[in-house]
Amino acid sequence: MLTEPTMEKLKLLRLETLAAAWVEQQKNPELQKLAFDERLGMLVDAQWLSRENKRLARALKEAKLKLGNACVEDIDYPRSIASTYVQSPRS
Repeated sequence: MLTEPTMEKLKLLRLETLAAAWVEQQKNPELQKLAFDERLGMLVDAQWLSRENKRLARALKEAKLKLGNACVEDIDYPRSIASTYVQSPRS
């Protein structure tokens, strides 16, 4: 099989990530033992994940957030915040 024309076609189709993942699959003898469907699925997953990451990065950039690297896990709540939301029992 001629891989060079296939690689060129993948790049023309704007499937660069799929092409790169294919090259990596060819280098790994363990992956070559997998069935065609499994390998194809892995290639498609790589391309899809790349596009999703680009879409998310573009959306974050367009959002122009003041804290671009902020995430919910980094919020440090003071311990007293829990007492604010706990209601005392009514007598």
